[in-house]
Amino acid sequence: MHDYSFRTKPSEIGLKPLGENPGDPSVSTAGDKDEHTAPEVSVGWSRIKKSPAFWLLVVAFLFMGLVNGAILPNQVTNMTSVTVNGAKIVTGGHDPMWAGTVLSAYMVTVVIAKISLGAIYDRFGLRFGNILGSVACIIACVALCFPTTDLGPIVAAVSFGVGTCMGTITPTIAASKQFGMADLGKVTGTITSLEMVGGTVGAIVSGVLFDATGSFASTWIVCLACSVVMLVFLLASEPIAAKLRASVAGE
Repeated sequence: MHDYSFRTKPSEIGLKPLGENPGDPSVSTAGDKDEHTAPEVSVGWSRIKKSPAFWLLVVAFLFMGLVNGAILPNQVTNMTSVTVNGAKIVTGGHDPMWAGTVLSAYMVTVVIAKISLGAIYDRFGLRFGNILGSVACIIACVALCFPTTDLGPIVAAVSFGVGTCMGTITPTIAASKQFGMADLGKVTGTITSLEMVGGTVGAIVSGVLFDATGSFASTWIVCLACSVVMLVFLLASEPIAAKLRASVAGE
């Protein structure tokens, strides 16, 4: 006769918390030893919403949304041309076939980056992942300023293919690593909702700036500034969140 038994906790069948690397000997159940693992201390929404660390994250991803909203609908027209009121404005001057090939390279990069970015966060930590994604956005914004060259659009496509994945991958990872698992849905829901607001603003701003200047260059400069601010805010959020966790753990 088979011996059947019920389990009441995931740990009884060897399952680990989100973000914990089971092969890392430095992981301890006593607390969050480093940024590579999900913290044992969960802060809770009542404290999270009052913490500057949380609002730094929110604003950082608001800017991430703005960058996405500006680049995504305009990356092809930046390489080719735009027709406004019957008048053709040459932006990059490349033919649609060439632009389509570059866009395909972007989409392939997105697929690879979405698979890889989570593993990068787990392996190298939150700070490294945030720097990687933000720097990729910065490089993309600079490269987009050179649409008439062959290299500029290609570098922009590959770099933004990595950077744009922060918008979907990073909010949950950052929230869980900085504040714990309690109220994770509420935390990430707030972050991603305001990120979508940023996307709407980015699309509008890019259109207004193009109408005013006849070029996307000013849009990419704004996106570059937003990417830099995003990186600064993401890095500033981490030590504040660590102090908050230490305060909660000491109670």
